[in-house]
Amino acid sequence: MKVYIDRHPEQPTIFKELDFDDVYPSIIIPDELTLGVRNSTKSPKRINRKYSSQWLPGDSEERYDKDIANGIKHTYKKDEFYYQVNANGFRCDDFDTMDFSKKSIIYLGCSHSFGMGVPEEHIWTVKVHTMLQREHDTTYNYINLGVPGGGLDWYLHFLPYFGKFNPAFIISATPEITRMNMIYDDGRISQQIPTRDNTMSEKDHAYSKLVNMGDSFFEYRKKLVFANINSTATLLDATFIEHGAIELFNSPYKYHDIARDNSHPNKFLHKEFANCMMNKIKGNQ
Repeated sequence: MKVYIDRHPEQPTIFKELDFDDVYPSIIIPDELTLGVRNSTKSPKRINRKYSSQWLPGDSEERYDKDIANGIKHTYKKDEFYYQVNANGFRCDDFDTMDFSKKSIIYLGCSHSFGMGVPEEHIWTVKVHTMLQREHDTTYNYINLGVPGGGLDWYLHFLPYFGKFNPAFIISATPEITRMNMIYDDGRISQQIPTRDNTMSEKDHAYSKLVNMGDSFFEYRKKLVFANINSTATLLDATFIEHGAIELFNSPYKYHDIARDNSHPNKFLHKEFANCMMNKIKGNQ
């Protein structure tokens, strides 16, 4: 699949060819991951994963120590698990080690799909993947495109690559719809709802006004994103399923168990969400 992107706004007739058969989607990889795999003598690295780190910005050792000092009893020890990601920054195997003649399952979402604060085997995506392979008596490539802090706009960044991944299912734990990417002149991508003050840029003002208007605008954008994914899934003979990620936050204190960052859903909530997602998948088959 090839698309043509205008790289020269001052000369609109000049285009650069981008071949999606030769590249994979990427995200900005936190320094903690690259430093972790270079500097740590105990950070294990999985086969087919490029980076491994004990901590991430959203799950830091400083935060953990502060919890302990405040008397919070943690479920996980510091070194009980590591974040092991591929060369493109995703918590799954390197894409160039996968056999895409076989079908894949693509998982979309934010930090809930990435699995912030929990070992990989406890993430809802892994649990759903295991259940689908068992139910269909086959092996699927596991492609976790969950992005910590990510929103629906990331789905559009990834959409051109779906054909290469040869999906049987595209499954989304959908982030809140107000997570809209704001791209600044210096290349920063932000989804933070800005504080209303005199230092706000015009883009911040625009975003703030949209948020204050309510969900109608963002709901419209969500429908457009899902329409694009549904169309792509149909062309690829795949099934698109989505469920709101906010469900993962239901009854956060239901169990005496916490994620290591003491902020994201625990392993039991991941399991419940996986069961909810499986019920939705079965209802659409």
